[in-house]
Amino acid sequence: FEDLQRAYQKALTVIMKEENGLTPRFYLRCLVEMEDFINEFWDERKSMSKNNGKAMASLRQKLRKYNKDFEEEIAKFRENPDQEDEEDDEKQDDSGDSEEEDTASMFRKSEPSQAAPDTSKFKKTVDDASDSESDWGSDSDSETSSSDDEGKYQNIRERFIKKAIDRDDEPEKDEGKKQRKERERKEKRDKRREEDDGEGEWETVKGGVVVPSEKPKMFAKDADITVPAVLKKLNEIIAARGKKRTDRREQIELLHELQSITETHNLGPAVIVKIKFSIVSSIFDYNPKVSDAMKPEYWSKLLERITEMLDMLLASDNIEISESITEDAEQFETAPFKIHGCVLTLVERLDEEFTKLLKECDPHSNEYVERLKDEKQVAGIIDKVQEYKERQAAQDPTPGTNSELCRVYLRKIEHLYYKFDPNVLKQKDGEVPKDVVTSVQ
Repeated sequence: FEDLQRAYQKALTVIMKEENGLTPRFYLRCLVEMEDFINEFWDERKSMSKNNGKAMASLRQKLRKYNKDFEEEIAKFRENPDQEDEEDDEKQDDSGDSEEEDTASMFRKSEPSQAAPDTSKFKKTVDDASDSESDWGSDSDSETSSSDDEGKYQNIRERFIKKAIDRDDEPEKDEGKKQRKERERKEKRDKRREEDDGEGEWETVKGGVVVPSEKPKMFAKDADITVPAVLKKLNEIIAARGKKRTDRREQIELLHELQSITETHNLGPAVIVKIKFSIVSSIFDYNPKVSDAMKPEYWSKLLERITEMLDMLLASDNIEISESITEDAEQFETAPFKIHGCVLTLVERLDEEFTKLLKECDPHSNEYVERLKDEKQVAGIIDKVQEYKERQAAQDPTPGTNSELCRVYLRKIEHLYYKFDPNVLKQKDGEVPKDVVTSVQ
């Protein structure tokens, strides 16, 4: 019933145009037959299952509500339900009679044209031939049609194919194909431009020279560069992260430029740490697919930025970075500096990216060996985070700080390797002097 309603709604515009708004009789017949069917089996719903009884009641209610819009037309249909069939039969009879009359009239017209030949001019054999022709029909029609075909077609191939090829239409068809292919190429090109694959947007090339897109200016020439102004610009850049049309590479470049401006104007270590933290987060977000490994050039940048940020945190006792610090409580101008963020989360994600890089490489290749060399830097970064968290735990021994410290220890254990040293046991038994350095010492 719902499918029938939807089909009627789709065809409503055609009905209004072709039928002048009158509902087709076959549709009224469907509604009437459905209503009669429900009324016929309505008393038997008690013997049905619970679900079928509910469905029948719901269908009856919907049908009654829907038929209110067609009450007058349904009433007229019920008065004479077979009217359409009778009209169709009458039309068919009339058409049949008219066809017979047309055939008879055509036959009468053709009789005079077939005049009887003068038998006195022909011999008996000719009369016999005419009799046989009258029995089997004349071939004059076929001969005239074949002669017409010979004049119509230029060669045998055109005679036997369904339709002769119009040579004048071929250039138009070729032109239409070219336009269609050009349109498809243009759509594909526009689609590639819209898709952001992390490599930046497409640039228009004219005469072999790349037209560089204008980068947004960081600050005006006469602008007063202060800590609030830099933080405002930083928030503007961060707000564009994750959007569809954002160029991730350009965003990293803007953050590096903002960092150089901050260092030039000596706006304090806290602002620089905040910007470096944002650069690290942007490098993590550079890869659009989380399951894929990071590109090697961005991996090296990531190690450098995290190392620089941790060195600044360890060099100053006045900078505190923690998740418990809200963005409103951040302090960048006066010591002690407070920054919202979590260094431990960055290190954990760094370790996961290192595992992805190793999985992507062939274990028998030189590339795998080169990537393994980076584990020394990863372990060094984990040691620096451990030192920073131990210092925080000594200043503020809260349960949250201790749990973060345990997470750092677990990361460090995963990068430790054990190698048996027999000199340790020999030294313990006195076979090796105590001044000999072993792996335990």
